[in-house]
Amino acid sequence: MWRLAIRALVCGCSLYGAVARAGNPPGLGDEWHWSLYVGRYTDTRFVDIIRGDTAFKDSHVGAVMVSRKVADWPPYADWAVEAGVARHWGLQQHYEVNAAIMLRLVPWPRAEYWRLHAGLGIGPSWASATPQVERARGGRTSRRLLFMPFEVELGPAHGRAALFARVHHRSGGFDVFSRGRGSNFVAVGGRFTW
Repeated sequence: MWRLAIRALVCGCSLYGAVARAGNPPGLGDEWHWSLYVGRYTDTRFVDIIRGDTAFKDSHVGAVMVSRKVADWPPYADWAVEAGVARHWGLQQHYEVNAAIMLRLVPWPRAEYWRLHAGLGIGPSWASATPQVERARGGRTSRRLLFMPFEVELGPAHGRAALFARVHHRSGGFDVFSRGRGSNFVAVGGRFTW
């Protein structure tokens, strides 16, 4: 996992150097974002992932997402819609299509040299086959679950590229949306604005 994370960070930094430029920070006039990330499956709860107490297994995800910022409300928060495709390999082999409404908070809006966003989202997730890692967690899952990503993004204040860490989470939403078991992938990636 760490080799994969280091490779992703090196690629992200290289792309950042090629894409980043001085200018105004992205706003509603610069609404489109491309995101690329890779991650590894963990069979631990979300709260354990945040504490850094997790064990990884040999299942991976790679995703391409596109998002559009749609609102700046309330102050120091952005709303966006996001959609994308993910590919799974390792313990499971399938594709996944996701969409989400994302809320990204800006905890330090007046930082001069860097920007930090903490984001969370919710939307539908559809898998092209029954995810084996979800089935192994309890024997019951669904190809249709909720997509609930959580991420932290860091980039230069006046740049058009940033690095982020994300928990790629599929869930039944406490059995509200589905009774299927979910999954967590810890991922790193890059985001580019145009």
